[in-house]
Amino acid sequence: MMTDLFSKEEAALAKETYSKQLRAYERRGVVAAMDFWNAFPAYKNRDRFTHMIHSYPAKLLASIPAFFIAIFCSRKCTILDPFCGSGTVLLEGALQGCRTYGAEINPIARMISQIKMTPIDPSILQERLVRILAQVRKGGRPRPEVPEGLDFWFTEEVITQLASLRQQLKSYRPSTDDNEILLRNFFWVCFSSLIRRKSLADPRVSPPVRLKPEKFSNNPARHQHTLRLVEQKRRADVFDVFETVCKENIERTRHLFDYFQNSDLASSGRIIWDDARAIRKSSVLERGVINHSAVTKFPSSSVDLVLTSPPYIDAQKYTRSLSLEMYWLEHWRGREDRAIYDQRVLGNGRVSTKGMLLNGNAPPILRKELLRIADSDRKRAAIVEAFFEGMLSVIKECHRVLKIGGHMILIVGNNKIFGKEIPTHRIMMRLLSQVGFTRELVIYDDIKTWGLMRERNSTADIITREWILIFRREP
Repeated sequence: MMTDLFSKEEAALAKETYSKQLRAYERRGVVAAMDFWNAFPAYKNRDRFTHMIHSYPAKLLASIPAFFIAIFCSRKCTILDPFCGSGTVLLEGALQGCRTYGAEINPIARMISQIKMTPIDPSILQERLVRILAQVRKGGRPRPEVPEGLDFWFTEEVITQLASLRQQLKSYRPSTDDNEILLRNFFWVCFSSLIRRKSLADPRVSPPVRLKPEKFSNNPARHQHTLRLVEQKRRADVFDVFETVCKENIERTRHLFDYFQNSDLASSGRIIWDDARAIRKSSVLERGVINHSAVTKFPSSSVDLVLTSPPYIDAQKYTRSLSLEMYWLEHWRGREDRAIYDQRVLGNGRVSTKGMLLNGNAPPILRKELLRIADSDRKRAAIVEAFFEGMLSVIKECHRVLKIGGHMILIVGNNKIFGKEIPTHRIMMRLLSQVGFTRELVIYDDIKTWGLMRERNSTADIITREWILIFRREP
């Protein structure tokens, strides 16, 4: 059963297209464009299966991993995404019968990925939803303690209702049963999805920016639309909106559940770790927490395909984009928790300029960019250096876990710093070669939409092209 996947004709066309591009690249070094958005009609539907159970910044276009999985993988091959985000690669791999593993630093993203790629019986979810709603609608909800600053983003009644709903989701006794954790995480995903809907943040901008109708006083239509939106967000209807979100996501899950029930495939995807620089194997607990009490080393030479889209260099505010959700799901209880988290994120701004610049392994193209940036801002140069140092560690880990003959596919964007584009794709190619990978093909795709910031600070810019680097592990 291949509903909403490649048809046989499309799969054959994908392989033919790849072969043509590969021949042109080998003969003349031609870097060709590939229009992934228009190439495969079924993938234009962003709400396929469970892809839309939760919003997420800078989601990877689903047709990109589907294309390469169809080319490089057969059933039961093993795929690793060390920056799995909200699980696009993992879901597409599972749909094609592959074993998929993901690592991700953000616990909410880990939880979304787990739910996105795992078929759950929708009748069980519906029964659990009825019980949750019955409890939260009983009333008697005193105003809770909330982290400082959250009342800027929510009305008092919305805060009270969100806290009551959160308390109900927390009321189940702790469990180590995988099925029970999965059920609870489904509703935590729905709760997390509710946060931005009921906040006073602008839905058009990924990092939270409070809606201000007065900004559009010279545009009556826009002004009225924003006023209506603010009024809608202020309404004390949290439980009703939660019910709507849950029912929408149960239907998405039903589609995935039916797909696997009616096929000879078995979903075997797992979130296994948090740090792509040192990949280990564990499991996900409630609210996306990694089980650090049962950890094993991820085996070497065990993966057929590494397919991933690393974070951009300090351009996309991933941490800010999910900051409200991180507080409400109690991954952060204050600024100290957030600072600890920030320090673990690749390319974060909490770096020291001591010892800068540069380590002896930096390729000349990277050294040149770092020195240019340091002339204007030494701290920004240190951030860029730390990002590529982290990526070098990731590439080494991917080389370790890949089988000989396996492929590593990196999807990267080049953002600007101080008015000049950083050639991230060229630097990544040098790092891949430095570790021992062999280049097979480079293509690019022009981005049609942006899922993150619409406004940038003076040191960054909008990314308009994604480079797809296909490398192979040789003996």
